[in-house]
Amino acid sequence: MCGLAAVVGHSQGEIAAAVVAGGLSLEDGARVVALRSRALRALSGLGGMVSVARGVDEVRGLLAGWDGRIGVAAVNGPSSVVVSGDADALDAFVAECEAAGVRARRVAVDYASHSAHVERIEEELARLLAPVTARSCEVPFYSTVTGEAIDTAVLDGSYWYRNLRGTVEFEAATRALLADGFRVFVEVSAHPVVATGVRETFEDAGVRAGVVGTLRRDEGGLERFTTSLGEAWALGADVDWDAYYEGTRPQRVDLPTYPFRREWYWLTPAESAAAASGGDTADGEFWSAVESGDITRLSSVLEVTGDDVEAFGTLLPALASWRRRRTLRSTLDGWRYRVTWTALTGAAAAPCPAAAGRCSSPPGTPTTPGWRTYSRPSPPAACASNATTSPATRTPPPSPPSSPRARARARTPTATHPPECSRCSPSTNAPTPTTPPYHAASPPPRTWCTPCPGPEPGCGP
Repeated sequence: MCGLAAVVGHSQGEIAAAVVAGGLSLEDGARVVALRSRALRALSGLGGMVSVARGVDEVRGLLAGWDGRIGVAAVNGPSSVVVSGDADALDAFVAECEAAGVRARRVAVDYASHSAHVERIEEELARLLAPVTARSCEVPFYSTVTGEAIDTAVLDGSYWYRNLRGTVEFEAATRALLADGFRVFVEVSAHPVVATGVRETFEDAGVRAGVVGTLRRDEGGLERFTTSLGEAWALGADVDWDAYYEGTRPQRVDLPTYPFRREWYWLTPAESAAAASGGDTADGEFWSAVESGDITRLSSVLEVTGDDVEAFGTLLPALASWRRRRTLRSTLDGWRYRVTWTALTGAAAAPCPAAAGRCSSPPGTPTTPGWRTYSRPSPPAACASNATTSPATRTPPPSPPSSPRARARARTPTATHPPECSRCSPSTNAPTPTTPPYHAASPPPRTWCTPCPGPEPGCGP
C-alpha cells in the first residue's frame, strides 16, 4: 500500500529487504534464512550480545582491554551500539560499564553474531548457500555490510556470510539514505527496534525526517497497521488508499465552502521542544522506557532484578497502553482552541452625564425580555430638590419611538456606566433592598436620578 523507493535491512532483516527489492527470489531468501539459522546452532551457549548506549568511538575505547574476545557487532545510531563476544567476557564488560555509569544491557540471545565466533561456521555456510543466485533490481538496495547503495547482483552466498560475520553498519546506511534525499522511513517488523537509532541519526544529521513502525508488541491487528499507515501518510509517504479501501465503497467528501484562513496554529518545533523541556528528566527516562515496551530497559531504569523483573513484565503492556492513551489525550487537548475572558481591573470610571439624566446598571444585572426593573434611589445633591425613592417595580418598557431615526437609536447597543458612577451608582446612593421582592442574594436593581424618565439610549441595555 506504500510505494517502495528504497530498502535497507538490519542483519537478518537484510535478507527480507533483498527479496522485497527483487534482488533474491523468495525461494533463495527462505534458503538463506533457514540454513544459516540452522548453522548458528553450533554457536549456541558460547557467546552473547550487549547493547550499549554510547557512540561507537567511545565503545571501542571501552573495549580496548577485550581485544579478540568482544567486538562491535552493530552501529545502529549515534548513541546506540551493540557488541558481541564471549559470554564470560560480556558479563565482566557489563559490570565495568555499570561501574563507569554507562548504560549496558544484555540482549536475549546465547550466541555471538557479527563476531569472530561466526568464522567457525564459514565453510559450512559456503557449502549451504552456494546455490543462491542474485540478480539486479530497480529498487535501490542500501547495504549494511558496506553502508551504501549496491547492485543486488552481488548478493550471493559469500555476501550472506559477510552479512553475518561483519559489523552491521546501519547508521552509515541511514546517513546514505538521508544524503540521497529520503525523508520517510518505515520499519517493517513485529515491534519497532531500530527506530530509536534512526531518529538519533536524523537529529545528529540535522535533517527533518520521520520514521514509523508497522506493528507493536501486543498490537498486531488491523487497527495498529491502519494507524501506522496513517502515520506514514502524514509524514508524506505515498499510501494507496484505494487499495486499502477496496471493496468497502468509500466516499470522498467536499471540503467546507468557506475560505480558509491561512494562519498557522500548530506548534512549531521550538515550541514543542520548550514544552518538552519543562518535564522532569528522571520521569522522562522512565516513560521513555515504558513506551519502548522493553522490559530489560525498564528494569535498568528502575534498577530491579530477579523476580521483580518478571512482575514488571506482566504490568508493562497495560502501563504502556495507558501511557499512549494519556499522551494522545494530552496532546489533543493542547491543540484545542480556547476563548477566555479576564476581568478588567484598574480602569477609570466613565463620567456620568448629569444633564442628560442618564443612568447605569451594575454588571451582571439580569434582564427579562420586554420588561425592566427600576428603582429610584436617594439622589445626589444635584437632584435632591425633587428626588424620591420607591420600592422596585416591574414596569413594561417605554413605548417604541415613533420616528425611524429614533427607532434606529433605540436598537443601537451602547455601553453601560460603571457602578462607581458618583451620580447614578446604587453603591453610593441606594443600598440593595433586603425585603421582597429582593433579598440580600439578589443583584441590585437598575437606578437613575429623578430627571431621568427611564432608560434612554446610552443608559445601558
